[in-house]
Amino acid sequence: MIMGTAGYMSPEQAAGQTVDRRADIWAFGVVLWEMLTGKGLFVGATISLILAAVLKDEPDFMQVPLKVRRLLQSCLQKDPKHRLKAIGDWRLLVDETSAQMTAPSTAPIGRLPWVAAAVLAIVAAGASWIAYCATRPAELKPLVRLDVDLGADVSLPATSSAANIPGSNVAISPDGMRLMYASGSPKTLFTRRLDQPKITELPGTQGAQAPFFSPDGQWVGFQTGTKLNKISVEGGAFVPPGDAGAMRGASWGEDGNIFMGVPGKGLVRIRDSGGAPEIRSDR
Repeated sequence: MIMGTAGYMSPEQAAGQTVDRRADIWAFGVVLWEMLTGKGLFVGATISLILAAVLKDEPDFMQVPLKVRRLLQSCLQKDPKHRLKAIGDWRLLVDETSAQMTAPSTAPIGRLPWVAAAVLAIVAAGASWIAYCATRPAELKPLVRLDVDLGADVSLPATSSAANIPGSNVAISPDGMRLMYASGSPKTLFTRRLDQPKITELPGTQGAQAPFFSPDGQWVGFQTGTKLNKISVEGGAFVPPGDAGAMRGASWGEDGNIFMGVPGKGLVRIRDSGGAPEIRSDR
């Protein structure tokens, strides 16, 4: 995930790589360059063009005063390994020879500590806001009720432990756009996109029960007897990841693990690519 204002991102941040405090050093250099020149450093008509400029373009350091040129060159190194390590070292990079220049030319060097402090305050405030946005709790969403008429010929099995029905026979995809359910005798999986009226049967899923979706919504898992199976929501051959036993509900994680509740065993994990079930004794 890329977070921040495009024109002030470091190259590694714009490329989606891991960042550290050296990204703040880069942002300090960008803001200082803009304060000294009065114009933007990395600009473009779109965010993509701005990020491309950050990654490829080299600043024209001839536009900034000689006495701060080494400082800006060190702050704006595209490779973070060659960048200034700590902003407190800025004084070491100010060209001491420029202090011998005439009084009118030395005025900017006297203002540099105040400029640096202002820039650091801006960068710190921006970093704090980004951190807040990244960690604040998600806003509560309003309750949504769904009413779908599947037709008079659809017969959904009741959910009952006495009837040995393992969990719900209806599932909604993670994006809320697809319904999957088991119906008929023997039970067969049917699917329907909620923005379309057409209902599609998934051939080869006779005896299926307790459907559940993969995180990307492209696959659906289900149980047939004691076997755990998966099939594409568009149909095709189903794949049996393994023997699930008497499953009582399942959840498919983004890491490729499927977790199932199995009576007498507790929580059981199996890879969606197949393999032996693993009993999670710690859960």
